[in-house]
Amino acid sequence: MLKRARIYPYSQRDNPKANRFFDVSNKPVNTLEPEGLAFWKLLSAVISNNPVADRDRFFMAMLKPLGIEKGKPFAPDDRQKQILEQGARVGKAMAQTTSFSPRLANVFYYPGKNWTNPMNFNTQQDSQQESEHYSELDERLNYFYLGTWPNEAMNLPFPSNGQRYLESFKDKHGVWLDGGKNYQLRVPADVPAKQFWSVTVYDNVTRSLVQNSSNKSAITSYDKIKVNEDGSTDVYFGPKAPAGFESNWVDTGSSKGWFVWFRFYAPTQPFFDKTWQLPDFELAN
Repeated sequence: MLKRARIYPYSQRDNPKANRFFDVSNKPVNTLEPEGLAFWKLLSAVISNNPVADRDRFFMAMLKPLGIEKGKPFAPDDRQKQILEQGARVGKAMAQTTSFSPRLANVFYYPGKNWTNPMNFNTQQDSQQESEHYSELDERLNYFYLGTWPNEAMNLPFPSNGQRYLESFKDKHGVWLDGGKNYQLRVPADVPAKQFWSVTVYDNVTRSLVQNSSNKSAITSYDKIKVNEDGSTDVYFGPKAPAGFESNWVDTGSSKGWFVWFRFYAPTQPFFDKTWQLPDFELAN
């Protein structure tokens, strides 16, 4: 489909130039933001090459004493470099903590369990991620450290043809998920998703799909997976595939730590009234 797509200026519609297609499948791509001073250099370039949104004007004011100002070269002195290097480290740690171990109100979706709602902010198109009385700063950080783009249909509070996501970083005992251990997640029958469901594994460090030799980072209801007699599905994660359930397994051996997003496509009422609930991860034999 991508190779058949044509993109060109409207003025060239009668004789458009052929598009070039770059296939990056199976090629390593580093999409992480740079660290240290390189992060601020990139931020300065982004700010200089893009318009400033009204909601970001106070952020622009805070960046100015650090030598980052729209339309001006980034040339921090030694004092500013030291501040920026330290700030990048602290900021990354704050982002990790806010995302991996959130303390936001109502962030845990099921009482007493470790599944959280990654989109704990206002996603209505006209809201600009604002609450009634304040800008949802930590709520944005909670999501945007892990995700890249929100849409209203990804967070509707009622059944729709959109999606809803839940995420988990810990097992039933509150222990961080470990890439060197084997886990089981029993997905109950009748998942409240009219279209399909999926559970995808991400590496804690890269926040990208877990890398493994099988090039498989997710299990979905579209896959040829084994389903139990009662309609539930046992999904396995770890460095070792369970005998007979290889199709239900994602290899996490390359990651020190990992997390998952469980996606419900076209969620139905049991998701919202929580009469259907996901259990926590349990260690497997």
